[in-house]
Amino acid sequence: KGPGKRRGPTIKISGVQVNVKSIIQHEEEFEMLHKSIPVDPEEKKKYCLTCRVKAAHFDVEWGVEDDSRLLLGIYEHGYGNWELIKTDPELKLTDK
Repeated sequence: KGPGKRRGPTIKISGVQVNVKSIIQHEEEFEMLHKSIPVDPEEKKKYCLTCRVKAAHFDVEWGVEDDSRLLLGIYEHGYGNWELIKTDPELKLTDK
């Protein structure tokens, strides 16, 4: 490649080119989330953050339960899949 940013090696997953460095970085970033979310489905439904969170100033009511459900959605559907997260009835974020 010519001058500019070199992004490193890529691999194909189901026909989609994916940057290897990005995959490794996301794995590292989400390690704590993976460790904190229970494996048992019933326990997962009860998952709630235990740390103090900063108040959100959104147009809708938003609390620690909503933050917890959003993290569960990211864990289940993947970061950036906001429509899937929002429409997942288990997460109860449809009206947010």
